[in-house]
Amino acid sequence: DAFIAARQFSIAPKISGYITAVPVTDNQHVKAGDVIARIDDRDYRIALAQAAAQVRSAEAAVHNIDAQIDVQQAQITAGQAQVDQAQAGLTFAEQRAKRYQDLARTGSGTVQSEQQYSSQLQQQKAGLTSAQANLQVAQRQLESLKAQRESADANLAQAQAQRDQAELNLSYTTVTAAQPGRIVNLSAADGQFAAQGTALTMFVPPISRRPSSITCGPASR
Repeated sequence: DAFIAARQFSIAPKISGYITAVPVTDNQHVKAGDVIARIDDRDYRIALAQAAAQVRSAEAAVHNIDAQIDVQQAQITAGQAQVDQAQAGLTFAEQRAKRYQDLARTGSGTVQSEQQYSSQLQQQKAGLTSAQANLQVAQRQLESLKAQRESADANLAQAQAQRDQAELNLSYTTVTAAQPGRIVNLSAADGQFAAQGTALTMFVPPISRRPSSITCGPASR
């Protein structure tokens, strides 16, 4: 003796839309991967195209900021070179100004020369201060660009996630059988609006046969 254990469950779409095809019939046996229903995918294709465009835009923004960072790095390098040059000029001007101060103090040089080189020393100091300020501005701008880069990365990640979701939604427009079984109580029809989560049909997987328990009595004589 044996009994049959049958279980059934509903098949419902993960997205909503109008049904364009139902290539199965009631009580039909299907294999895993067979199409049970197709939902109009035009809106979902458009959504995917828009999401893909957002990804490209976000990628372009990242590339643009990267290019700005490269330019800013070059400006910082040039600014550092200007600071080094101004520092070297200042050191030379300090040495020369001190020499002419000593010459003027001992009477070997003129006061006019002392004043001339003292003025050049002040100009070198001002030049160094200006170069250092420009370098600091360039460095702050680089930090700002790096912060923008982080924001652009986040926007790109969000756009990619939305694109991936749009790809999934498009794939959901084709409702397929996950395993072999039989279609029963089919309610889906061409032109019908299928709401997300609403059953299109019931599905019965292959039935299993289980042996029943048999109790034996004492042997007769």
